[in-house]
Amino acid sequence: MEIDWSQRLERAIPEPSSIVLWAAIVLVETLIVLSYVEFVNAQLLPLHVYPFVWLNLSAWVLWHASPPPAPRRTKWAARGLAGVYFLVIAYFGGMLQTGYAFSNTSEVPTDQLVTGLGLLIELPPGYSPALTYSGYYVTSTVMPYMLVGFLALSYLVYAAILSARASATAGLIGIFSCVGCSFPLVAALLSGGAASTVAAFVYSRAYTLSTIVFALTLLVLYWQNQRATSGDATCETCQTE
Repeated sequence: MEIDWSQRLERAIPEPSSIVLWAAIVLVETLIVLSYVEFVNAQLLPLHVYPFVWLNLSAWVLWHASPPPAPRRTKWAARGLAGVYFLVIAYFGGMLQTGYAFSNTSEVPTDQLVTGLGLLIELPPGYSPALTYSGYYVTSTVMPYMLVGFLALSYLVYAAILSARASATAGLIGIFSCVGCSFPLVAALLSGGAASTVAAFVYSRAYTLSTIVFALTLLVLYWQNQRATSGDATCETCQTE
């Protein structure tokens, strides 16, 4: 099949209105970050920018990506798998954790354990406002950038499953989107001083590595989504099955 590169190039060039919109969004985000840094009298660091990389990429992908046509039963199965995927990356990414029931709190009376909802607003923009929950079975810290990012990954995995391409497995890389949280699983397999050295290196660059892995995974899945949707124009059995 001949590829119409002119049409692909035309679709790749953003419209002027889109450029203006994203320029305004980036400007507002820049002002927010600079205002925060000035208010808390802190040094501007890359970690202040990373959440907005997650948020902006996720918003852009969610706006442009679309799942290919598929039968209704296939859609429900794909939604279930994407939901499981979201829970997996939320767990390994540190957004969901086990509660007091699975921790060594035998010396603390149950009625003295802190439980319930909380809201953190002291963190930098993008990390906050963070919703926290402490419970007997589940604890959770939901940061805006991580929630939106994991939802975007899960949506693209859902679309990849519908396209029935092997590239859906690329989404498994997203499990390690929070390198600093998931690295202990890898470090536990190592032994000796080398493990400590590698662990120290990864923890010191956790946010940078996490952002790189997240961006690459998101863009690969988005690219596969565009290939799938450009080749699947119709689905004759989507409404009947």
